[in-house]
Amino acid sequence: MIIALLDWRMKPQDAIALPNLVAHGDNYSADPFPTAITTGLAAKRMALQTSKGEESGLQAIVRGSNGYEGGADPRREGIARGF
Repeated sequence: MIIALLDWRMKPQDAIALPNLVAHGDNYSADPFPTAITTGLAAKRMALQTSKGEESGLQAIVRGSNGYEGGADPRREGIARGF
């Protein structure tokens, strides 16, 4: 999410909504990724399991030239609003 915000200059909501990959030791759970990505990772012996629902989520408020803009993880409850 940080790379998407800073390097790719995405809006907070769009960056937070990107697919999420969580590492649990040698096990990986993920939101649905495009087939090309899951196939490439499987070729490197990194098989993804469907996310079991993590207890955490992302929120962000970013200050821009026109004020503040917020974003909240669509996989969780809650909202973030800018002003």
